[in-house]
Amino acid sequence: MKRMFIAASILWLTVGAVTGCCSPSRDVSTPRAALLGHWENTVPGTNPDLYISDSEVTFEPQKGAETSSVPYTVTSEDEKGFSLEITYQGSDKPTKITFSEERDSMTLTPANIPEVLRYQYVDTKQLP
Repeated sequence: MKRMFIAASILWLTVGAVTGCCSPSRDVSTPRAALLGHWENTVPGTNPDLYISDSEVTFEPQKGAETSSVPYTVTSEDEKGFSLEITYQGSDKPTKITFSEERDSMTLTPANIPEVLRYQYVDTKQLP
């Protein structure tokens, strides 16, 4: 009986480690919550990764390079369309962020810039 318990415990721990069932899950209940974490730029020829906390965006231009951080404010949130707008400190122009249906990628549309930036979710880290 004791051996069966040990074997079952090892199996449970192994399955948990492989599936990630025991790791903290990411909150994607609202656009504001889904925004938090580490995002990797997926546009070819561009580098900056983003690390987003509830009040600041940290830009990492290249792995291990010097970073810069900018405070931001959420100026609007659309839960139905799963998007939001943020305004960086020192700017009066909003950046629109729209999430994919799976919440694992997002597009950023900065005001007055004709480009759309694309990011893929990496992990929950909010700083490099």
